[in-house]
Amino acid sequence: MHTTPGADYVVIHDDILPEPRNINLNEIGKLCPCGKILLIGNDPIENCPCANFALNIENQKEMVERFQEFFYEPETTSSCNIKEQLSEREIDVLKAVAHGCSNKEIADKLYISTNTVISHRKNITDKLGIKTIAGLTVYAIMNNIIKPEEVKN
Repeated sequence: MHTTPGADYVVIHDDILPEPRNINLNEIGKLCPCGKILLIGNDPIENCPCANFALNIENQKEMVERFQEFFYEPETTSSCNIKEQLSEREIDVLKAVAHGCSNKEIADKLYISTNTVISHRKNITDKLGIKTIAGLTVYAIMNNIIKPEEVKN
């Protein structure tokens, strides 16, 4: 069995798991600590570490619903997402950018130099791969960093 370390999603059918299955699932879970594991099987596995289980005999509609639930990502930030990507200070700068502040206004507001603001903005765009102010603003809204009504027109 081959798993990718750091995988976001792992879907496994219990037929491929060697005994003891619950221990092997624990090992897979360690390989992708920020990921989600969906187990498809004929019977639930005792002490199964997977939060998601789909019964193999479910009809097509129920199976699709299980997959939708599994792949659904709530709009809140996860511990393996934004909090690890951006520092607290970068989030402060991102908020100010999304609020429509200039580099000088951000520097004055956060008591840092304009060069430091520029450095933080460069780090933010490098980490997120978003280059425009509009894109950063949408990102901030989608990740609940700011509320849509806080954005200047």
